[in-house]
Amino acid sequence: MATVEERLAFVEGRVQELSGGYAQLREDIRALQVRVEVLDQRLSTRMDALDQKLDRIREELLGRVEAGDAQLRSQVEAVEAKLGSRIDQVEARLSDRMDSVEDKLSRQMAVLDGKLSSWLRWLVGILLVALVGQTGVLAQAVFR
Repeated sequence: MATVEERLAFVEGRVQELSGGYAQLREDIRALQVRVEVLDQRLSTRMDALDQKLDRIREELLGRVEAGDAQLRSQVEAVEAKLGSRIDQVEARLSDRMDSVEDKLSRQMAVLDGKLSSWLRWLVGILLVALVGQTGVLAQAVFR
């Protein structure tokens, strides 16, 4: 069996080994921390670059949308102008046609009114002649 001194020397040797291991572990942790910080810095730089790129793309898309909107508005206004002039033309033609139809109808109504008036005169004349004739026949029958 080993003596106390041998055992103590063995334990001290092991503690020194462990102490050396702890020092190495600390160095490894520091190196890892440096690597993580470098990686964090690189990621931050890349994220900033991506943000800038996305901002540029957003601005470009916004510009394109605004240009497309302006172009579409101008095209819609052109179509509205064409339709407006066409509608005005159609309204003018319809108005002329309506005036023409109204004039024709007015003339035809005047002609019809004249015909009806003359027929009414004839009818009244015929009825008067018939009345006079019946009155004469009645008068003869009474005075006989």
